[in-house]
Amino acid sequence: MKIFAPKYYLNFKCTASKCTHSCCIGWEIDVDGEALQKYSSLKADYGTLIKQSISDLPTPHFKLQPNGRCPHLDGDGLCKIISNLGEEYLCNICKEHPRFYNQTSDCLEVGLGACCEEACRIILTSDDYRTLVEIEDCEDCACDCDFDPTPTRKEILDILSEKSKSFKEKLEFLQNKFSVFTKSLTDNDWRGLLNSLEYMDSAHKKTFAGYSSDYAFSPDCIYLERALAYFVYRYVTKAQSSDEIRQYLGLCLFLLSLLNYLLSVENATTLDKIINCLIALSEEIEYNEDNLEAILFEFI
Repeated sequence: MKIFAPKYYLNFKCTASKCTHSCCIGWEIDVDGEALQKYSSLKADYGTLIKQSISDLPTPHFKLQPNGRCPHLDGDGLCKIISNLGEEYLCNICKEHPRFYNQTSDCLEVGLGACCEEACRIILTSDDYRTLVEIEDCEDCACDCDFDPTPTRKEILDILSEKSKSFKEKLEFLQNKFSVFTKSLTDNDWRGLLNSLEYMDSAHKKTFAGYSSDYAFSPDCIYLERALAYFVYRYVTKAQSSDEIRQYLGLCLFLLSLLNYLLSVENATTLDKIINCLIALSEEIEYNEDNLEAILFEFI
């Protein structure tokens, strides 16, 4: 089976010590079984430090330091496992981050998640979000999908990229064509739902729970267009029926509205500020399965 990715995926490379929003700070990093076996076979020197840094309960993971940093993150923002042993000794989550995968009826697709600073920068500055490129073959991948959402996804992205319509007109067209209405709940209902979610950062909870859909879209919506294209690629691809396409598109459009709200209240007029808002949304919603499911449920 072939593996495809958006063309902009080829531009991604971890910025390591240059990153101002390290994925090695604040996240509990689970250690998979294969990595555990590698670590258990290590003898002295750094191998001993790795084994001492792992907690077995409830799931094997690296014990974060009191300041939230991974115990293997050095003062320059580099990974000590890589510098001492090499990349092949990373656990799966560290090897793969920020990638996500979706299986379609005839291929495997990979993308970049928006909780990563550099991934956000690439997503928000790339016009070629409709172009997929083959990146490799996967001999171990098996396909068990009966429904193919990719033709409809292509239709959505084609509509989104049209130059003859305003961004607002494109959104209204998509809502009507696929019978998706993000105002099925009132803003007060959405605020209640957002307030009930679990947050990594308590300051985010206060901001998210003030949500309003009343903020107008900026005349220059190109960053929002690209963000929506990312949401569509990531979530509509999961659909296993036509009705699920409607549900996942509803999720995408609400995430877009929430992002637009964050940009407005944070006065995010520069790319760096827009990136920070998208990272916050991704961390708190996309990378918390319960939070994501709670929002998706409102479109079922």
